[in-house]
Amino acid sequence: MVPNIRKKGLPRASRVRRCADYAALKARGQTVQAGPLLVAYLPRTGAIEPRLGLTISSKVGGAVVRNRVKRRVRTAFRELRETLPAVDLNVIARTGAATASARTISSVLGEAGRSISVRLRKAST
Repeated sequence: MVPNIRKKGLPRASRVRRCADYAALKARGQTVQAGPLLVAYLPRTGAIEPRLGLTISSKVGGAVVRNRVKRRVRTAFRELRETLPAVDLNVIARTGAATASARTISSVLGEAGRSISVRLRKAST
């Protein structure tokens, strides 16, 4: 009998998938520069959890490098999901992300999440 292995991927509800959502992030979103990542965010009304979108240009590296960066960002997002506010995030990887370790990406994404939380609190007051 095969054990019940929990799927590690992000559920659909936790991903930015539609082109219109990416366009809204670009048009109305704000950005936070955090190390080798640029994080665009847009608050979601009525949402309870954040969603993640990824934009990783071929300038970052070849397919293997880009996929490694995507895996590291998704892993960091899964670890930080409970601490992030209910926003749509588009993480845009810069060239430095190719050489950044998983720990670095996780800490940088955590810093961006804290910065976004502070900005949202200031905007609501």
